[in-house]
Amino acid sequence: MKHKLLALLLALVLAIAPAASAFAAETPAVSEVKAEAKKTAEAVLPQITFDSSLAEGSNFYNYTRALVLAIRAGADTSAKVSEFLAAVDDHCLGDDGAMNTGCPVVSYALLLMVLALDGQDASDYNGINLVEKFNDAAAAADLSAENAYFLPLIYQAADAYADQMNDADSIKSAVASRVKSLESDEGLDVWGGYPSVDDNGIILSGLSKEKSLADVADKATAWSAAQKEGDIFVSWGVPSANSGGSGLALFAVYGPEEEAASTYAGLLTLKDPADNGMYDPDSYNPLLATVDALFGLVTYEHMLSGETHPFDVSDCLPIEKEEPESTEESTEESTEESTEESTEESTEESTTAEETKPEETEPATTTAPTTTAAPETKADGTTTAANTGDDGHGIFFACLLCAAAAAGTAAMYGKKRAK
Repeated sequence: MKHKLLALLLALVLAIAPAASAFAAETPAVSEVKAEAKKTAEAVLPQITFDSSLAEGSNFYNYTRALVLAIRAGADTSAKVSEFLAAVDDHCLGDDGAMNTGCPVVSYALLLMVLALDGQDASDYNGINLVEKFNDAAAAADLSAENAYFLPLIYQAADAYADQMNDADSIKSAVASRVKSLESDEGLDVWGGYPSVDDNGIILSGLSKEKSLADVADKATAWSAAQKEGDIFVSWGVPSANSGGSGLALFAVYGPEEEAASTYAGLLTLKDPADNGMYDPDSYNPLLATVDALFGLVTYEHMLSGETHPFDVSDCLPIEKEEPESTEESTEESTEESTEESTEESTEESTTAEETKPEETEPATTTAPTTTAAPETKADGTTTAANTGDDGHGIFFACLLCAAAAAGTAAMYGKKRAK
């Protein structure tokens, strides 16, 4: 009887396991993620105002980070970009190109990103070479003391503009060394004994090109996945869109694919019930929570599409400069026109004169217009989400354990009956 019961339970496990796998989150369509990201960006944009406060504290980082994400999400940001650049000119950037904000190095980095996304040449912004200014500021900065959240943005700007910089490699190396110094069994420990999914996602998702940090990323993804409760991340006892968005970005870049899909599904459960594009309406700061959710959504959409990380603007560079109309071309055109007019006039005069032979003149010499070769296009480095693991394995083994336990109970029960 005991053997029959065990066989029955095992058969039940084998029947349930494939069905249980079907409940695992499936990778969503790119169009779905893109639509959700755009809707979220459109909810964020009206709540960001670019004025004199942009220069205060870390506002440049917080507000401009949201603007870059909104641009990448495909929202209409033309008016906000103009508002942002006006605030930069009026309150942040000196006539000599000095960045007068509470976080100058990352401010340069984010400004370079916005200009690239807007198709503007950062090497000649109002007569200022901002790429050079960023290079010098980042090379001189003590990145070991920089806010850790700024580090991936500094790295990505240096990487994208490397062809125009003298110190790009040393700047990226300094960033990598600083991040490596924060390594822990949980991925990163930025605050000394308080590791978090937020830190892992925000910092490491933008550093996938830095191969020296691959082992740190492996630890971060493994530990972060273990912190989930179902499909969501809980912070201080409550579900968190901040952690959900950051975790989604981490899994989108490094995998596993099923963790990214699961985290995406969990993040959607934290949307404002009003379906207005906002997230975590009961959190201490719904706007920041929504921006972190947007970060995860845009990163996920970019990885699914095979595009660059949202803050990697190498896909927008180099900017092709518009060449002014050649004076030689205009001179040639006017010469040709005047030659045609004079020839026409002389022809008319010659037809009225009786047997008058026109004087022979040498044809006007013209100069061929010069052409400028278009700048070479830099190869676009993209990162795709990893695909590892089997959705049903955990459930399958859990069922096996349950079956074994049940069999043991049945055996004990049988022994008691025999006594």
